[in-house]
Amino acid sequence: MKIISIEQKLSLLTHKIDKLSQDYSNLLVDLNQNVIKTEQQIRSSNIKQPKKIQLNIGGKLFVTTQRTLEKSQYFKDYFSRNYCDMNNEIFIDRDPKLFEYILHYLRRIEYNEVLEVSGSIDLNQLNKEAKFYKIPQLIDLTNQKFNFNIDFKNIIIIILLIFQVFLTAKILFSIDEFTFFKALKQKKF
Repeated sequence: MKIISIEQKLSLLTHKIDKLSQDYSNLLVDLNQNVIKTEQQIRSSNIKQPKKIQLNIGGKLFVTTQRTLEKSQYFKDYFSRNYCDMNNEIFIDRDPKLFEYILHYLRRIEYNEVLEVSGSIDLNQLNKEAKFYKIPQLIDLTNQKFNFNIDFKNIIIIILLIFQVFLTAKILFSIDEFTFFKALKQKKF
């Protein structure tokens, strides 16, 4: 059996403590490097996150990104000379109901989606809003839809006028439908 002196034991323990201390130092260095990498990743991800903007349009709040808004020349100009208040809020005294369509369009502009507008929305007013926010594509689109609606209304008016003439002819001349349309085709009325 080998007898180890106290000095030898102390030396072995000191060596083990030195090794543990070195391992601990290496772990601290690794941990510190990981913390630095994580902080850099957090900073870079914050840079990539689009800036959130809160809009108060006619009393209704909307939240979107500055990137979305800058698809409108109005907001490009706005951000180049002004900025939001301390809460990143912009107040614009316009119709919030129409702005819903404006914002929806700005969010979808690059996808060339069809603009669906409910029947309660006045296309002429939406066109004016598109002009206010300086969105040429939406101006063109609302002009096309507005012109289509006018054409459709004109067709309905013409049909109603023909029907009214038919009813008048039927009452005045006791004429039946077949005779009326035959005369209409021959332009006798």
